[in-house]
Amino acid sequence: MGRKLASLDIGSNSTLCLIAEEVAPGVLSVVADETLITGLGRGLTPRGLHPDAKARVLEALHAYRALMDAHGVSAILAAATAAMRDASDGERFAREIREALHIPVEIISGEREAELTFLSIARTFPRPHPIAVIDIGGRSTELMYGWNGALTSRASLPIGSVSATEEFLEGDPVTPESVERLRAHIRALFAPHAPSEPGLELFGVAATVTTFAAMAWKLEAADSGQLQGRVLTLEVLEPLLQELIAQPVARRSDRVGLDPKRADVIVAGGLLLEAGLEVCGVDRLTVSSHGLRFGLLLESFPELAFQQDP
Repeated sequence: MGRKLASLDIGSNSTLCLIAEEVAPGVLSVVADETLITGLGRGLTPRGLHPDAKARVLEALHAYRALMDAHGVSAILAAATAAMRDASDGERFAREIREALHIPVEIISGEREAELTFLSIARTFPRPHPIAVIDIGGRSTELMYGWNGALTSRASLPIGSVSATEEFLEGDPVTPESVERLRAHIRALFAPHAPSEPGLELFGVAATVTTFAAMAWKLEAADSGQLQGRVLTLEVLEPLLQELIAQPVARRSDRVGLDPKRADVIVAGGLLLEAGLEVCGVDRLTVSSHGLRFGLLLESFPELAFQQDP
């Protein structure tokens, strides 16, 4: 068989590892696509990343290093996003990862994060009409707009499901007042980035989107094979979000499709998703389990494409 490549996304709430193999000239097939909830952005202070959060990420990366070695990966790409670029000790932690695990992690800007995510969507879902992409992370949210596969504008907003929960949401279940304060804050952040093109098709990536889709279809896990390309409507999202708002974290944790480790931040993620639909002026989005880690490989190896691409 052909060469095996890996890409890692060290996010603010999850650490992801994608391994792909070139099964024919120019054609990649996914060998493994793993996600671990590591919460790197939780407890971030001016002093830096929380020691427990760093330990969780290192544990995940040790597991991924072993997985990559077992598969005989010949090239590794790795990107770290908002938590590490915001942290005063982010570069020091990146250096620790490079030295301990020989993983060449790069802390990337929000703009580059948006570019890589858009590339993944544009290559997976080629469209002749304008598209928008929303990527909700733990500490940042990226909004992207493009046409015929080309990115035309982007915004990296300094809010995500983890940071919004920590800063705004109070009580268990959350108080209606704190929900409305957060909703107003999100709308104010999103409003200047409304698209100028009419007739957009919106795509959603990352765990908030796939988790809401998994809950909507009552899937036991957010399996990419079952969720990729499904359409999630505002009509389905809004009542589901209202149910989650009314529930304490312990009760949310029992819901099919929701990883208990995401139960405390899923309301903030849903409010960000709701605002994304609102700012784009649409009532539905197409779900994608692809994202930054796919974009990393497609950018670095432009001659390659994933075989599941339509």
